[in-house]
Amino acid sequence: MRRLTVTTYVVDDNGDPAWFGPDDEVPDWAAAQIDDPAAWDEPDSETSDGGPESLYKSWRKPRLEEEIANRNSGRDDEDLIVVAGPGNKPDLIAALEDDDERGDEPVAPEQD
Repeated sequence: MRRLTVTTYVVDDNGDPAWFGPDDEVPDWAAAQIDDPAAWDEPDSETSDGGPESLYKSWRKPRLEEEIANRNSGRDDEDLIVVAGPGNKPDLIAALEDDDERGDEPVAPEQD
């Protein structure tokens, strides 16, 4: 299990700061927001094996929500992107990636 090497904070779904440090167990929703590799004692097992990293990982939650709303605009009900779970950042990313996979052509996000 990865551990933080520093104390840092992330913002929860309510917009409140949540602090985590080396002695804390970091929940998945918070770990998804801590994208500085130097903050962790070891690489992320999901991307350290050479597998692709999500193109959406660097996006903040409001941008992910906006992208889903834009894609859903004008779609029939059966084609709408439905976010599973409570709608946290990993849920939004998964919904966008699923939409990319089921589309005729994957929609690549613009890079900042």
